[in-house]
Amino acid sequence: MPMKKGQPVAGAESSAAAGLLAVPAAAIAAGSICVAAISPPPIAIVDQKAMKRIATPSRPSSLPRKTLSSGTASKPAAALLSAPATGWPFFIGIGFAYFIMAFLLLGAVFLGVGAQAGTVREIQMLSLPITIFQVGMFSLSAAAASAPGSGLATFAQIFPFSSPLAMAARAASDDARAVHLLAFGWQAIWVALVIYLSVRLFRAGVLSGGSGWKFWRRAATAAAITAAAASDRH
Repeated sequence: MPMKKGQPVAGAESSAAAGLLAVPAAAIAAGSICVAAISPPPIAIVDQKAMKRIATPSRPSSLPRKTLSSGTASKPAAALLSAPATGWPFFIGIGFAYFIMAFLLLGAVFLGVGAQAGTVREIQMLSLPITIFQVGMFSLSAAAASAPGSGLATFAQIFPFSSPLAMAARAASDDARAVHLLAFGWQAIWVALVIYLSVRLFRAGVLSGGSGWKFWRRAATAAAITAAAASDRH
């Protein structure tokens, strides 16, 4: 069948138009694929970074560990490893001696206060202020140790009931040793005085078994004796 004259021309134009339309579509598809391969979406980037952090945790965590070990953690370790100003042998010996002094002072006070009680309830009532006083002396010594050379530290070192703890803290920060001899003499005077008073109270109240020995009842007892003597005279 013979072809018409216009048919080849129309076929050529249609194929050319199809080619012109197909080439941009292929180029756009290829370009989009390349862009997607070159620049992935943000979610993919986040996932890849998270996977890298999970897969290799040693690299980012090495810096904080070094910073922690060389910064904050080294200060307490250096404080524990640093020797006291007076040296370890002297500090241990003087600390034990101050412990004996503090024990004698507070033990003598408890002995004297316990001698004033006749019942268990009175013992509990009288021992509570002494316990509060003991905790207060420890707090005073701790505050004085944190502020060496201040007026508070001087007061804590002179006051007899806080002097052993405060002077032990001073031995750790001050290398002077002669001052501890003066502190021992001062504390020994107060230990002897407190033990003497406590022993007198204990002997009068517990060992003798007297009924009018308690210090808050002595005034009433003396007044009753005076009144009885006056009535006898009349």
